[in-house]
Amino acid sequence: MQFSGLLVVWLLSTLFIATLTWFEFRRVRFNFNVFFSLLFLLTFFFGFPLTSVLVFRFDVGVAPPEILLQALLSAACFYGVYYVTYKTRLRKRT
Repeated sequence: MQFSGLLVVWLLSTLFIATLTWFEFRRVRFNFNVFFSLLFLLTFFFGFPLTSVLVFRFDVGVAPPEILLQALLSAACFYGVYYVTYKTRLRKRT
C-alpha cells in the first residue's frame, strides 16, 4: 500500500515536470530551462524506479516510505518554485 502511494506521487510529479518541459521544448526548442529540467528529472526522479528494483528484486533495506515521500514532494515543490521563478519577469520587455 505504501509503495502504491509513492508510485502515484512519483507518476504525478514526473508527469508534471515532463509536461512543462515538453511545452517549453516545443516553444523554444532547447534552452537552459529544458536542460535544467531534464537534469532535474534525471537527478531527483529516476532514482525511484531503481530504489523499487533494489527493494523488490534484491530485498535491500532503504529509507522508510515517509522519508521517500518527503523527498519526492520536496523535489516536486522545488521544481514548481523554480518554474514560476524562471517564468516571472520583473521588468517590462523593451
